[in-house]
Amino acid sequence: MNFLQHKCRFGFYTPNRALQCKVFKCGDKDLDNFFTEDAFLQSEELLCKNYCFSLVDDPSQLVAVFTLSNDSIKKIPGSRKKKIEKNIPHEKIYSSYPAVMIGRLGIGQNFQSKHLGSDVLSFIKAWFVDPLNKTGCRFLLVDSYNNERNLKFYQNNKFKFLFSTEEQEREFRGLAPNKPLNSRLMYFDLIELKKKSRHSFLNKSFLAKKFPFCYIFGMRFEVHPDNPQARIVKLAAAALEDDALVLYPTESGYAIGCSAESPKAIHKLYALKKPMKKFFMALIVPDIRAATDYARIDNFAFNIMKPRVPGPYTFILPAAPHIARRLDVKRPEIGIRMPTHPFFKELFQHFDKPILSTAAKLSEEDIYEVDELWKTFQHSVDMMVDCGNIEINPTNIVSLVNGDIEVLRGELLDP
Repeated sequence: MNFLQHKCRFGFYTPNRALQCKVFKCGDKDLDNFFTEDAFLQSEELLCKNYCFSLVDDPSQLVAVFTLSNDSIKKIPGSRKKKIEKNIPHEKIYSSYPAVMIGRLGIGQNFQSKHLGSDVLSFIKAWFVDPLNKTGCRFLLVDSYNNERNLKFYQNNKFKFLFSTEEQEREFRGLAPNKPLNSRLMYFDLIELKKKSRHSFLNKSFLAKKFPFCYIFGMRFEVHPDNPQARIVKLAAAALEDDALVLYPTESGYAIGCSAESPKAIHKLYALKKPMKKFFMALIVPDIRAATDYARIDNFAFNIMKPRVPGPYTFILPAAPHIARRLDVKRPEIGIRMPTHPFFKELFQHFDKPILSTAAKLSEEDIYEVDELWKTFQHSVDMMVDCGNIEINPTNIVSLVNGDIEVLRGELLDP
């Protein structure tokens, strides 16, 4: 799982995404043809959702692609019914049990020696027992090719046959006895994961930290501009904890940021802004007390800042020595910002580190429309928090270095 966790990015597999990637080939002609065309047609008809893992270092290289659809297990006769229902309370009130069908799953030919098929299945299992999953899902289903290699693969991943015998399944499918059974229905009961508190894909270091990204990588979440949903803000906090770049709203426009304590994320943010020869970054913190851990705030600076924060200001202050080293900058000053946008009030309930932040643009031209922002950054950031269009109102930049007030942009308003 380390390869998916550390080397790959997760996101939707869309026609636009496919055009930006090398042609996906897994060595199975049927699957290759499906992921080239049919997957998009089915998604357009709301019959499935398509997802992919791609390399972080080469986003054009697809590692794995799979499809998911809503499904259910209907009540079936015989001994298999008892096995399926034995752990379900009040089973008589249900005519069917909620499930998700893994329609197709392919691993790129260049990655088939890494056992990633099992890792992708583990990822999907973890996804649907995550407390943040929106709907109930008791079972995972697959309709596996009826050959020894594929059936053994799913059995090794704890999937069981929905029907005990091929004869039962052939009858269920309405096939004549002499007709070939080309695939076998198999299921995995997700309740088994709930029982295993130490399951490797449910512990804090994995699911709670890394694979909330099953909701996040390359995804866009709409939030209410005044009361952003806590569920989504928590995902943003989890993303920041795990070296992600997040595109988020501020009262002065959209910005992109990362944890200021993550060298990996800082490197990604610098690389993203590299096309701009000059760009400004600041540390976002919840309050002055938090700012004192990263900047030197004397009484003079405190008296200027106190009545004006949170607010539309970036204050330039002497940086603490460890911050300059951590951010890999030569300047002895640091910009400190405390936004008023409701997103940050909620975010800092779940995230306790400073955020290294910069305006969401790659040139001197500001981007106002959220759709244009998404088009520009969807393959560069891990998550976008979208609260609609925000008018660009750059913050006032005020230097308080050496006991002097120097307004570098805007003005210093009366408190």
